[in-house]
Parts: sequence; structure tokens; C-alpha cells
Amino acid sequence: MENKDLLIISVLTFITVSLWIFFDAYHVYTTSTIPADLKIQLEPLNIKISLDDIRSLGKRPELFPITQEAIVSDQPISSPSAIP
Repeated sequence: MENKDLLIISVLTFITVSLWIFFDAYHVYTTSTIPADLKIQLEPLNIKISLDDIRSLGKRPELFPITQEAIVSDQPISSPSAIP
């Protein structure tokens, strides 16, 4: 083989490998592996909260009001015991 033949084979091999990598990357980019129902669940929510909504939350009655008695109880707090 002459140097010219080796150069032609090298250039053709380089072009083939380059195109192979390009089309493989394009295939991976365009093909989605996420199922359609999961893709719908992954879409971001468009949430707009107005100041009136926040004020109305402050006016709601509490279902379980926190009192001082609920915070301080007579029951002892159990501490973790060492495992032998």
C-alpha cells in the first residue's frame, strides 16, 4: 500500500466514525425514553398566588389550635437506649 491509499482509507474511516457518532447522538437526542403519562406529570405547575389568597388563609379558623398545654406535657420523653 502506498501512502496515498493509507491516507484515503484513514480519511474515509474518520468520516464514517464521525457520521456514526453524529447520528447516534441525534438519535439519542430525539428519542424520548420517558413514558407519555410520566411526561405529563413532570410538567411544571403554573401557580400564581395573589396577596388576597394569602390574606384569606390567615383568616381561616384553625382546626387544631396549638396551646401551651399541648406543647408542655407531663409525659416523659423517652431517650434512645444503647444497643448492646
